[in-house]
Amino acid sequence: MELYQLRTFVAVAHHGHLTKASEALHLSQPAVTAQIKALEEELAVPLFSRTPNGVVLTPAGQELVKDAERVLGMARDMRGKALQLKMEVLGKLTIGTILDPVLMRIGGLFKGVKERFPLLELQTCHQASGHVLNNVRKKELDCGFYLGNNPYSNVFALRLSELDFSVIAPPNWEAELDGLDLDSSDKVPWVAGGPFTGYEKIQQEFFRQHNLSPHKNIEVDHESSIIATVTAGAGISLLRHEVAVKAEADGLLKIWHPHAITAHLSFVTHVDHRDELIMRSMLEIVKNEWGIHP
Repeated sequence: MELYQLRTFVAVAHHGHLTKASEALHLSQPAVTAQIKALEEELAVPLFSRTPNGVVLTPAGQELVKDAERVLGMARDMRGKALQLKMEVLGKLTIGTILDPVLMRIGGLFKGVKERFPLLELQTCHQASGHVLNNVRKKELDCGFYLGNNPYSNVFALRLSELDFSVIAPPNWEAELDGLDLDSSDKVPWVAGGPFTGYEKIQQEFFRQHNLSPHKNIEVDHESSIIATVTAGAGISLLRHEVAVKAEADGLLKIWHPHAITAHLSFVTHVDHRDELIMRSMLEIVKNEWGIHP
């Protein structure tokens, strides 16, 4: 019996569907099916029954999934305790950052980590929000910040706050926007967030809510680029409200609809790292910086 088989067992039980579990685990469906079959043969009991809508746990599966969850938890605890046995914590912690460092409260995080682990090397890597999430999932980053909803079961997401986004327009677009509202805003061009940016997902949700099919005039990957292209008259767009307020005060754009949509800002790490000594401390520091209490 292998830990990866137990992880697959728990994932299928959680999702109730082999396809959904395979997507969450980033495995092929035949691989998931083979792992479940091998585990059932080793345990000599059926774990799932098939239904038209997926799979459900058998009575034996309902009992054994609890044991599987305990075993996986004990394995995480063992990894964490092994780190605690070290006299000093050495190595490097890589943090994926997005948007701007002030919003991420990077200074306070660095100070807190250095106070606890003075020999630990810290490195930030500024990326698009989607790349941070994907690289945390692949363990190419230890942790980072993500804007939006976390779709992965192997990524732990600590929600920090909700960010407001406003619809912005070029400062001289009174005629272009006359008679339009949010539900008809696809009659003018949009400046879109580029692939893997947090803005791309937020805009997609905004378009879905208002049943829009906009013409995306241009795609950009940074807030400063959104401001520059909107100022130049390329179209309307979404922008973090606090950034939009400053840009409007500078005469660069106009806020057409304030607080049009909100999105979650989260701190993410791989579930395998969550109970390790350094990451447990990192999560405590993040919670302190953001004023998050149980």
